Amino acid sequence: KIRIISPSDGTFRLVMLSLAAMWKETLGVDVSVDSWEYQTFLEVRKNYSKWDILLHGWNADYSDPETFLGIFRSGDVNNDAGFQNNDFDTILDKAQSTSSRRDRLRLLRDAEALLLQCYAVAPLYFPVTRRLVKPWIHGGATSSMDHNYSKYFSIEGHK
Repeated sequence: KIRIISPSDGTFRLVMLSLAAMWKETLGVDVSVDSWEYQTFLEVRKNYSKWDILLHGWNADYSDPETFLGIFRSGDVNNDAGFQNNDFDTILDKAQSTSSRRDRLRLLRDAEALLLQCYAVAPLYFPVTRRLVKPWIHGGATSSMDHNYSKYFSIEGHK
């Protein structure tokens, strides 16, 4: 029997229910599913006795692989899985201290490979946002956190 938890957000809940159904049908695994309102979920995720699999997401707040890898560093407050690997931490430390972008990215690739080899982290999907913007709207810039503030928009050349 496997216990899987997620936030009650529509997408997370649908993915969780789909996984449970596929695992039951294909593998015969008995899966119990629980989802909570987000603030409650944030508390429950720290109680490892409540779950075997945690379904959650992470958005890049800056454009760099470390934003995803850093959450698996030993002791990181966002390391929900409790992953601890000294070699992984050492590679991340080396990547932070190198001045060569190429060497840094190579080290981060090594860290990612080690993470995937050592631990069952399974990137399932990458969300996509699409927008239709009239050609006379200017100033809007996309951001990695998908924050788009109207104060940056202007209307030009439209009657």
